[in-house]
Amino acid sequence: MPSKNTTQLETSVEVANQNENWTLFEVTVTNTLSTPLDAEDCTLEVTADAAIIQDFKSAWVELDMEVYAATAGTTLTITLEAEEDPVIIAPGDSFVIGFDFDQGDLTEEDLTCTATADQGAGESPVPDTPSTRGALFVGTDGRLKGEDGDDILLLGMSSHGYTWYGEFLNPHSMEQIPSVFSGNLVRVAMYTATEDDTGYLDFAPTGQANLREEIKTRVQEAIDADLYVIIDWHLLYDFTYGVQPFPSRDFSGTVEMDPEEWKAHAIGFFEEMARTFGESPNVLFEIFNEPNYSTPDNSSGAPLYTWEDMKGTAEEIIDAIRETGAQNVILVGTPEWCQRLDQVVDSPIEDRENIMYNLHFYAKEHLPEPGQHVFNMFQTAMDDALPVFVTEFGTTMADGGQGVGKAETEGWLSALNDNNVSYANWSLSNKDEDSAALATSAEPDTWGAGDLSPSGGTIAELYAARPSGGVIKRAV
Repeated sequence: MPSKNTTQLETSVEVANQNENWTLFEVTVTNTLSTPLDAEDCTLEVTADAAIIQDFKSAWVELDMEVYAATAGTTLTITLEAEEDPVIIAPGDSFVIGFDFDQGDLTEEDLTCTATADQGAGESPVPDTPSTRGALFVGTDGRLKGEDGDDILLLGMSSHGYTWYGEFLNPHSMEQIPSVFSGNLVRVAMYTATEDDTGYLDFAPTGQANLREEIKTRVQEAIDADLYVIIDWHLLYDFTYGVQPFPSRDFSGTVEMDPEEWKAHAIGFFEEMARTFGESPNVLFEIFNEPNYSTPDNSSGAPLYTWEDMKGTAEEIIDAIRETGAQNVILVGTPEWCQRLDQVVDSPIEDRENIMYNLHFYAKEHLPEPGQHVFNMFQTAMDDALPVFVTEFGTTMADGGQGVGKAETEGWLSALNDNNVSYANWSLSNKDEDSAALATSAEPDTWGAGDLSPSGGTIAELYAARPSGGVIKRAV
């Protein structure tokens, strides 16, 4: 019988092959939970009127089991182990495990198999929404609050670049974020400059105006779905293309757009978004993503922007947003791929309210362990009560590949949950890379729990398993 912390799963038994000396059984285990299930969380108990002589697996299920030998009538307790990436079973889907027995006249009645999952009741926590928690603000303790003044946790998905994978931002996806991922947040990532000239700054004024209208449509779709939504001015490698966002002591190279022009574009964009959504409790503004190199040369040793290089520009964009009357939470990128929170701790933005600072990590590379650089930055920020928002994180290495680090992701999310730090996973797309949440075969208007990649399945499982509430460990 399953314990109070496990849930019984559906199993069925079939004779798959047989001769006079042995019988091959296939056991089908179906995920009857309402949330995705990691096969490693399953436990099988197998009893038969014959000795098990070996096991096998279906080719598509990358699971290992020990080869068991047991006498007839013995009940074996079997756990599973993924060979590489987690094997995530969507609600209603199944996986198959097989067993050989040293007797050739067995039938389905001769094998008993039960399966349980370490998933509690299999129910996802209900996320807070704008309709229940209202407008957000940042408390004096550095924590994100709902309108009622209590702590609130936002968690959800970031899009990939809008002009590349924007089709996955649609009303269907907005509905799937809470139902598949147990989330309440979507991040609309709009690159500002790209190699293929599809960033916002790459377009002529008419193209920019059209893109602004598209972004506003996507944001309204998120509002209609009762999600919180981040509008992300996705600065990344603009410097590679001759765009200089911030004044820099070390800048050299061809400048196609200087800091004043860049700032004017950013201010114009956010003034329009603030006038449109300044009264909406759903909307947060991310005024730049990852401000990294200060020259068009991204080779090793190229100078990096510091917090002091970008702080003044951030303050001017914030002031422009506030002058529209909008009091929405504003998220500010930080140096070196949004990791150097220590620089912000030493010199935070002052005399401006509802400001939070970005932290980004890729769990398989930036390990959630004391002594690891990025985790140390996080701990430094928590010790100082710095308002932090993880607007982007991945389950993989920082290049988006090399497999999914489930344990590392779980470690990070546990630390974020404990400190009431909100987060968005990169990315809600079907891009052919490990960090994408959807399989390459997923369709924008029809995808569901059965279309998750190993990364997406891991995110769905960990989001659903988060504790409701939790001890806040932040020092204040």
